[in-house]
Amino acid sequence: MFVGPGWMNKMGRWEQPYELLLKSYSDGCKYYGDLKKAQAGAPGTTTEDGSLWNAAREAAFKTHFNRTADAPTLQKGTITYIFKLKG
Repeated sequence: MFVGPGWMNKMGRWEQPYELLLKSYSDGCKYYGDLKKAQAGAPGTTTEDGSLWNAAREAAFKTHFNRTADAPTLQKGTITYIFKLKG
């Protein structure tokens, strides 16, 4: 198996320079769809806490979606986040 340029460290792990890791990550992301817009506070929401809305929006933009060749270019959907109070 080819793992790319790098070296084996003393612990037996494969390492690469940060620039190569970043390039690998960004190249890998090209296989996933990008989120274009996120709007928190959809009808039916049970909170008006802006910090929770911001947390949901940030989480949505970190989500990756699989691309499909026969899917429309722009799709609409809903993501539901359930926040639980730690006690």
